[in-house]
This record gives sequence, structure tokens and C-alpha cells, in this order.
Amino acid sequence: MNHEEIRTLIRETDSYSAIEAIAEAGDALTVAKLYLTIATDLYWKSKDLPNVMAIGLAGVTFSLTRAVVERHEETAGQLRGTAKAIAYNLGSFCWPGWAEPGIEIGKKECAFGFDAARCNLRLAIELKRPSKGMGNAYWLVGAYELANGDFDDAIAAFEKAQSTFTEDPAMALMAAGYRQLAAHLQSGTQNRQSLEAAKTALLDEGSEDGKAFAEQLTTVESALRDWYAAQK
Repeated sequence: MNHEEIRTLIRETDSYSAIEAIAEAGDALTVAKLYLTIATDLYWKSKDLPNVMAIGLAGVTFSLTRAVVERHEETAGQLRGTAKAIAYNLGSFCWPGWAEPGIEIGKKECAFGFDAARCNLRLAIELKRPSKGMGNAYWLVGAYELANGDFDDAIAAFEKAQSTFTEDPAMALMAAGYRQLAAHLQSGTQNRQSLEAAKTALLDEGSEDGKAFAEQLTTVESALRDWYAAQK
């Protein structure tokens, strides 16, 4: 099965038939990885968030439940790792901070994404992921707490992410920048200097990632202010 075949199934029948077709595509690990690929393609190629959520949820459920009954420990770990990857993508795709063109996010999508982000963090801890995976997991949970206006929790999560990114200076500075963004949004108009200093630190880091993260903070601030206004 590929993206176009799944799109055709969904269009001509329903999302459940697509989920069934994926589940019949091979052994458990092949199927889990196909759920990951199809959900990702539905987002980037089709901008079809409702079916991203349907296929992604099915993929996480399939991968975790098959891992429970899998007799081979290595395969079970790979299944859980694939579930984690799908959950991370769902969390990222449903976060309102990106303002991704063609993607409409409301309260339902945000709540769904937050649950996926928490699943990703739980699995990162259980699977003992290295520093980058752990840092990303804490960051994603913090991103949802920021979207929900839980600023103190967001700040704590971003600080945890910063301390976890021990092997990537740009990522650590990115997490520090989000910590300053949370403080700035919490205050309303204050803390602008600290936020701008965080952006400057990212630019001074010198990598392309640092530059991209500095620009990202500006985009995310605008998107989240629009999000807050829409929730009132």
C-alpha cells in the first residue's frame, strides 16, 4: 500500500477500510512502519489532518498492542519505538504553533495532539532514548502546555528539555528560547529583551539549525497569539 492507494480507499469507502488494508500489508513490524509512513504522507502530501489522526491513532494502537503479545523482545521494542515515532509526529502535526498552511487546528485536534505528545514522552522514558529523543519529548509536551496557557508547566518542561540536550548546543539553545517565549507570553508584554537575547544566542551559535530556530521563535509567537485569541 502507498499514499495514493490509501487516499483512493478513503475517498471511495472510508478511513476504516484504509486502516484494515494497512493491517493486512505484512508482518507486524512492516505494518507498523507503514502506518508511520502513510500518516506522515497524508500530512505533508495531502494536508489531510483528520485522516492523519485516524491512521496515526490506529498505528499507535496496533504497534503497542502487538508489542504486548510479541514473543521476541527485540521486535517488541521496535514496535514500541515505531509507536513512539507515530505519536511524536501526531503531536507535532496537531500543535497550533506552526501555523502550517492548509492545516486547520481546533481544540479537538490540540487535545488529541497533547495526548500523543504525552505518549511519546512516556515511551521515550520507557525505551531509554538518548538525549536528543528525550529532549524532543520534553519539548513537545512543553509546547502543548504553552498552547494551553499552562505557562509554569511549559517553562518547567522547556528547562527539562534544555538540560537533556547535552550533545546538541543548538537544540539546548532552542529549548532555552522557548522557555523565554513562555515567560514572555505569560507576562503579556514583558520579558521581550530576554526573548530577543535568546534569539541572538541562537544566531551566534553559528549553525543553520540555530538560525532556523531563531526564526521559528518569531513565527511561533505570532501563531500562538492568534491561537490564544481564537480560544477566547
